[in-house]
Amino acid sequence: MPDFITLSCPTCGGKLQITNDIERFACAHCGNEHIVRRGGGIVSLAPVVAGLNRVQAGVDKTASELAIARLQQEIAWLQNEFNQTNVSMVLWNMDAFPAQNRTSHPGASSMPLGKEAMIALMVKDTPQADPMSQGGNKYSDQQLAERFSRASAEDCDYMAGYLRKKTGVQLGQIAGAGAMLLLHLATIRERNRWWTELQSKQKELARHMKIVSS
Repeated sequence: MPDFITLSCPTCGGKLQITNDIERFACAHCGNEHIVRRGGGIVSLAPVVAGLNRVQAGVDKTASELAIARLQQEIAWLQNEFNQTNVSMVLWNMDAFPAQNRTSHPGASSMPLGKEAMIALMVKDTPQADPMSQGGNKYSDQQLAERFSRASAEDCDYMAGYLRKKTGVQLGQIAGAGAMLLLHLATIRERNRWWTELQSKQKELARHMKIVSS
């Protein structure tokens, strides 16, 4: 008759008799499965689910390590795209708010096209009004710049429409008044999308890094 030892079920505390040749069994009291561990003269029981959890944890860490590499590449790409919108914002503002001592070219508009479009954005809630005839220039440069910094994709489309109507230039043209401004707007309109995606990827990266470090 094989030797046996008496142990308590880790789940329900019921008394169990374990023979030397048993490696895995189900508790007769609660039905939960356990693995018999033997080492250093000590015999213990571990719920099968604990072993599965360790395996799952290893799988999760491997998956997270792969995800981290992917996310780092995606974040770098998104950061570059977002930085490009910052460049376009700076160039737009340089056009809209030229230095006071810049010499005007003969025949040039008394107000930069970019600034006109920004004023149009400020008064877009009154579509019947002509922004240039309704005292649109009453807005300070600071007010215009602040509003433009919050421009959505729809706002950029509105301003692009204003520029196309004003100059006759279409997106894709490389010459003509307003052509470069339209290119800048096409970049700036993606600003919020890049920022939202960047924030989402950074949060996902932090989650995976936490899994790997746990």
